[in-house]
Amino acid sequence: MILCFGESLIDLIPKEDASGATVFRPVPGGSPFNTAIALGRLGIHTGFLGAISTDFFGEMLISYLKKNSVDPAYIFRSQAPTSLAFVSPETKEKETSYQFYMDDTAATLLQPDHIPRSFPSSVEALLFGSTALATEPIATTLINFMQKESGNRLITLDPNIRPSLISDPETFRSRFAIFLECADIVKVSLSDLAWLFPSKSWREFSQMCLGHGVSVVFLTDGGTGAWGITNQHEVFSESERIDVKDSIGAGDSFHAGMLTQLSKLGKLSLASIQTLTVSDLENCLHLGTRAAAITCSRPGADPPWKNEL
Repeated sequence: MILCFGESLIDLIPKEDASGATVFRPVPGGSPFNTAIALGRLGIHTGFLGAISTDFFGEMLISYLKKNSVDPAYIFRSQAPTSLAFVSPETKEKETSYQFYMDDTAATLLQPDHIPRSFPSSVEALLFGSTALATEPIATTLINFMQKESGNRLITLDPNIRPSLISDPETFRSRFAIFLECADIVKVSLSDLAWLFPSKSWREFSQMCLGHGVSVVFLTDGGTGAWGITNQHEVFSESERIDVKDSIGAGDSFHAGMLTQLSKLGKLSLASIQTLTVSDLENCLHLGTRAAAITCSRPGADPPWKNEL
């Protein structure tokens, strides 16, 4: 099992109704949540661990997990409301942007005693990411748990930076070093990198990650393509040319596609992740970029099913 830790929320996606007025469609979301959904659709045994509200939207989130073959057994139910993210439409001039409503919402309130003391051996990899790493108290909860599990199970990290939620950028950057010390896989977009370390090139960033003990770094650059980098190899794969509807959930689908390929290759262990070949990286990048392309070809975070690949 790949167990995904972090936030779940409702994306409110704008569209025009018959009268031309803008209305907002509620869609389950949150980066680790989206990645869990994408993994479930690709046939990977997947679970989600986070705090989900008992309100109407929370029930929608739980139902969506079950519908997409994601195990909800590790979820803590909270009476706090569901987090919301209003989505600004993507244009040729700017990427999709978000207005978050996270304060005192269920997703942010995960505490250490909401996480089991131990997990079965079937849980082979742990995924962490996104706004959960920037909002309290869940950020501290996940950092402490990440440090506890580092070296016991494979850890994959996607910071998926949302600048509007990071009140103290320098503290977050300092904390990011802790994330790197724990992670075996780091997946990051070039837009994340531009915010995290504006003076570093992607190659300098990759070497920094590898120097912290990360086994493989995956860097994505939207419609251009993606890189897979280890201490031994550097591989690039171009993105598919598609008619883009929006980019919501594209990075999450890439993450899921890449992890699915690693699972197929038998590389989701602390030992095997250090033995990736050029062919392994090429296959991971191919499935990741393919999954992301399909997601971008339709509106909302709607990742592909196994039969679409």
